[in-house]
Amino acid sequence: MFKKLYHQIFLILVTFILTIFYVEPGFAQANTEPDVEFKADPSAKKPAEVKISGLLREDAYYIRMPEPDVVSDRKDLFANVLETRLILDRSREDWSFYADGRLYLYGGETQKAYGTTRLSLMRVMMRYFSPIGDFTIGKTYVNFGNSGLFNPFEIDKKIQMTDLQYAREGLYAAEYYLPWQDLSGVKIYTGFNDAFDYNPMLGISPSYHLGKFDIGGIYNHSDIDKNITGFYFKGDAILGIQGSWGAHLNDKLKYSYSEISGGIDYSFFEGKIVTTLLFYYNENGADEYKKYKVSPDSFLLAKYYGFLSVSWLIDEFWSVQLNAFMNLIDNSAVIMPVASFIITSGLSVTLQVNMVTAKKEAEFSRDKSGDFSALMRVEGRF
Repeated sequence: MFKKLYHQIFLILVTFILTIFYVEPGFAQANTEPDVEFKADPSAKKPAEVKISGLLREDAYYIRMPEPDVVSDRKDLFANVLETRLILDRSREDWSFYADGRLYLYGGETQKAYGTTRLSLMRVMMRYFSPIGDFTIGKTYVNFGNSGLFNPFEIDKKIQMTDLQYAREGLYAAEYYLPWQDLSGVKIYTGFNDAFDYNPMLGISPSYHLGKFDIGGIYNHSDIDKNITGFYFKGDAILGIQGSWGAHLNDKLKYSYSEISGGIDYSFFEGKIVTTLLFYYNENGADEYKKYKVSPDSFLLAKYYGFLSVSWLIDEFWSVQLNAFMNLIDNSAVIMPVASFIITSGLSVTLQVNMVTAKKEAEFSRDKSGDFSALMRVEGRF
């Protein structure tokens, strides 16, 4: 019954939004101000140009594995990922179109996991800006709560250690955002995550700007017996402060477990040095390393984590960063120094080393992931 209901809601929203897209420009505006003479803007009829941009990113990996007497028949590993990204963007005052397609070519160890090639349509969507709110339809990224690491309301909880800010793939969804005041509003969406396995999704999140803080509540149904509800806040009180709490429920609204995240950040020297400290608790995580199990509803495996990041913008060409994940159950950690250099406008090179501190069955273990790994990334944007 619920599946049919979500399906009907999705079709109704799609029909409504498509109807709006075919209304003549200025129709809604003219009807909301009947006492004002409407004069068509000649430039409004001129088609906006489609902007084409993208990048070519080459990632070369080296992984130093433990000695053969520790883990038999294992050698140093090499991997390569060549990513080509093409972005189409057409924007007007009243509506916009956006598409992001990516082609991946794999070599070495990554070829064993993904094959030789992979094509991904990350996002493709239309957005209409109306007097009664913003309507979006297509494959779009739906963000609830505080963006960034350890957001309990994130639908895709995979962490990419080589690029912590890598974009997540969108959902097939219809979204509506109604703003009130300047920085407050409510977001509603419905859709599904997999075109070949239809499981209806539905969520709502009202938010409010109060002083120097943004606060909000969330309810999201992401799959069968997967619901999360809670609240979040983020603001500035000398230090940047953020926090989130999310409770997981089944479809009968029976409580299962909670996730909590919190953090602070502070910048020095006019923003050239930025420090961030985050804490994450997952009640469903393991409380000892022998019980570690992979779960799609968890960022990592244990109950408690810390994350530290210090970044320094040295000048217009050089920047360095130090990131570290800390498992507070088994006391293992992965430490990631990063250095980036801008060769010329749009062309950069990045070096990153990932070092793990523990052994044996700990989460960040040299016996599992190697003594260390090194990445060289060359990226050209056009």
